[in-house]
Amino acid sequence: MADASKSSEASKPGDASRAPLLRLGIAGLGTVGAGLIGLIEQQSARLSLTLGRHIRVTAVSAQSRAKNRGFSLEGKKWFDDPVKMAVDPEVDVFIELIRSRWRSTQRLTSSSS
Repeated sequence: MADASKSSEASKPGDASRAPLLRLGIAGLGTVGAGLIGLIEQQSARLSLTLGRHIRVTAVSAQSRAKNRGFSLEGKKWFDDPVKMAVDPEVDVFIELIRSRWRSTQRLTSSSS
């Protein structure tokens, strides 16, 4: 008979402290973008356990830096141009949530050519 403690250990996600940080860049800080950042910050411990690595928003982009969005920009690199954020080597995952998506997607596509 198999040892139950071994099988339950095997099903647990990896130790997040040993895995590299997953660095997110979010373009578009309206209702959806700001809400996503809030959820990631509130649920960071749970996400780390589930993913087996720490996850953090490290870069952001929006039309106005001065607007109050209900979260701190401290520790987040600001990009005036979301295309530059999308290709930044310090951003592992780029999330585009800009309302005028067609225009920004066109810019991203043409800049990667």
